[in-house]
Amino acid sequence: MLFELKLQKMEDAVGVVLPPEVLSQLDAAEGDTVHLVSGPEGRFFMSAQKGSVSEQVRIFQDLMVRYQHTLKELAKH
Repeated sequence: MLFELKLQKMEDAVGVVLPPEVLSQLDAAEGDTVHLVSGPEGRFFMSAQKGSVSEQVRIFQDLMVRYQHTLKELAKH
C-alpha cells in the first residue's frame, strides 16, 4: 500500500504527519519512537518495534543483504 505524505514546516524543522492507517500498521501512537533506516537504492524503511535498536538494525541489514535480489524483484511489481 502506498501512502503519499506531505512534508510540513514545524518550527525550525520539517516533519511528516502520519495518518491513522499508517500508525495502525506501525502499531505506534503519539509519543512513540519510530526508526527510519536507509536501505538500498535510496529507499527508507520505518519501524516502531520495541527492543534494542542496534540489534534490530543489525538484523535488518543482514536481511537486506541476504535478500537483496528478492527485494529488488518485488520492488518491480
